[in-house]
Amino acid sequence: MPVFQNTFKREFHVTDQALKPVVSSMYPIVVGMDNGLTAAAVVGQMDARGRLNILDEAYVPEGQTMGVETFLDRILVPLLQAKYGRPQGILFVLDEACYQRSQVNEVTIAQAVSSRGYNCVRASTNKPERRIAAVEGLLTRAIDGKAGMLFSASVPWLIKAMDRGYRNKQQINDVVTAVPAQNHYSHVAD
Repeated sequence: MPVFQNTFKREFHVTDQALKPVVSSMYPIVVGMDNGLTAAAVVGQMDARGRLNILDEAYVPEGQTMGVETFLDRILVPLLQAKYGRPQGILFVLDEACYQRSQVNEVTIAQAVSSRGYNCVRASTNKPERRIAAVEGLLTRAIDGKAGMLFSASVPWLIKAMDRGYRNKQQINDVVTAVPAQNHYSHVAD
């Protein structure tokens, strides 16, 4: 069962055009990143009316793996530089695991992001149920009769994840749990 089956409606939440960022120091570009060997990131921005616009996505291609620094240097940072310019005004929201030092070189993922010029903050929670509830709160909100969370046409992988790819686990006895399954869609959805 898709995690957002009851709240994500493609015809309401997805625009057929690429959304553009609002150029304003009051509305930073926010990058939510899921780390690991199949890292993924979603780029969003709140607009003046309080709508969360999902502008871009970046992810390790399905069937591949790469370290987070490689993901940053080959995929995410080039996207951010090409579309949003300098790191000022871009804020990374990272989960708790991104602040744990590597056993190899004692560097954290947050330090790797910061060394590329970006500001980082810790996500307020790493609990899936609270994260899902926060997204559902945005999905069920309407602003001027339109979606309170709007997905750009330039995020097709995330749209597939929201629509059907990000699913709850199914146990051997066919009982569906309230815990999302870890798959390639879960990384961009998380």
